[in-house]
Amino acid sequence: MDDSREGEAPFNMAIATLKRLDIILQQIRILNSIYSSNSIEKQKSHIGLLQQFYINAVPLFKENKDKKNKKEKVGDGSLKELETEILNFGLETKTIVKSGSQKFINVYSSSKERRLNEIMIDLLKRLDKYFMPGRREAEGLI
Repeated sequence: MDDSREGEAPFNMAIATLKRLDIILQQIRILNSIYSSNSIEKQKSHIGLLQQFYINAVPLFKENKDKKNKKEKVGDGSLKELETEILNFGLETKTIVKSGSQKFINVYSSSKERRLNEIMIDLLKRLDKYFMPGRREAEGLI
């Protein structure tokens, strides 16, 4: 296998991954346009799509070494912390006590919806840094 063929594999993987991410983003846009603004079904689907997006995006994140601390980090914060939050993200649960028994139901939460959007923006910014680094980052100065 010559050198030109070896360089194609990572490029082709990145293109295929970007296509999958684009499909997931399209599904999120459709979801946001179809359902009412405060629907538990919408929020449940949004959580699932965000988790799929993250799992598909992980191979594209470029890990950098923090020159001062020699600590690996991606973007502005810890990718590991974000991963834990995304994979453990769930619906808000409300407890109802009736006749001495407890019942748990999932409820819509506008704060959770806002956090889902914040996480998606964070992921898109991280991907943007990977594909379009600033001049100083591209030259290895940071």
